[in-house]
Amino acid sequence: MYLEKNKERNFIKATIVGFKRGLRQQKISNVRIKIPNIKKEKESSFFLGKKVIFIQKNINKNKNKVIWGKIKKLHGRSGVFIAQFKKNLPPNSISANVKITYLPW
Repeated sequence: MYLEKNKERNFIKATIVGFKRGLRQQKISNVRIKIPNIKKEKESSFFLGKKVIFIQKNINKNKNKVIWGKIKKLHGRSGVFIAQFKKNLPPNSISANVKITYLPW
C-alpha cells in the first residue's frame, strides 16, 4: 500500500491543477488535485476521504492562512482527484502545492 512506502511523513505533496468547471461556470470551492506517481485504482482509492491542507503565506503578517479540504472523488484514471474545501480558494492557488494527510482527522 502507499502508506508503507512513506512511513517517515504523515503527508504527501500534491499540486492543484484547476477548479472544477463547466462550460460557463467554475466552482471555486471544488478543485482538481494531481498526486504524482498514482496510476492504479487501488492506490487512488486509498486517498478518498483524506484531508487536504492548503497553506497560503502572508507577506505582511507573520501568520499563514490555512484552508482545509477533503478529497471527494476521482477525476478520471490518471491520478487526479476532486477535493472540496471549506472556504473558497484564491485564484493564485492554481499550480500551488497542497499537503494530503494520511490520517482522516
